[in-house]
Amino acid sequence: EQVSTTDPEARQLMIRGQITEVAYNAQITVDSKHNLVIDTLAINTNDRKILSTMGSRAKEVVGKESIELLADKGYHNGEELQKCEAMNIKTYVAPQETTCGDKIPTEDYLGDKFKYNVQDDSYTCPEGQVLTTTGRWFKKTYRKHVIPIKQYKTKACRECPKRCLCTKSPVQRGRVIERSQYQDSVDANNQRVQQETEKYRRRQMMSEHPFGVVKRQWGYDHVLMKGLRKVDIEISLIFLCYDLKRVMDIIGFT
Repeated sequence: EQVSTTDPEARQLMIRGQITEVAYNAQITVDSKHNLVIDTLAINTNDRKILSTMGSRAKEVVGKESIELLADKGYHNGEELQKCEAMNIKTYVAPQETTCGDKIPTEDYLGDKFKYNVQDDSYTCPEGQVLTTTGRWFKKTYRKHVIPIKQYKTKACRECPKRCLCTKSPVQRGRVIERSQYQDSVDANNQRVQQETEKYRRRQMMSEHPFGVVKRQWGYDHVLMKGLRKVDIEISLIFLCYDLKRVMDIIGFT
């Protein structure tokens, strides 16, 4: 959840165009047994690189060797999913939607329609052609992050009658499938989300509820402090109040 500052000086500077960022990203982790907020963290970046950090902190809080971690698609990042897997954290993170881009004309030939063959490290396209790789790793930059990838191609693209439906790349290049270093962890996560939909749906009841109470019912939609550490403490305090009220609901007042 993103919250902005109500600090008058910060707002004045923003109007003058002297600063470009006055927003903070509030992270929380909620347990499935009592729906209590067990951890909070304020950051000044997006969700894509924080999953393993919050997962590691959650493991320490609950004192478990392994946990299951549910998160929305904003956290779907191959490197982070692999880090969680290495820490014995089973992730359930919704995958990003795949859409047709400039080089893929139709949905029938999106990347997820190409079947990966583990035995010989190749892909089979919807037309039955096999795409192979030289085994060479390339460095691809995505939103300032460098991702190691391998490329898979086939010469059959040049004469394929469905080529215009599959790619707009030059004839001599054909369709290229890219597989990242983290793809195995991504595939395992995505399979869990598809197969255990009821478990993943619990995320909305767990993590969205505290934000709804705090922002909608209590009116806490802005932080009063400025600076990452101060905002981190302020957010921690407000969710401590949420937990106290939650505990009263659970055990009563007696």
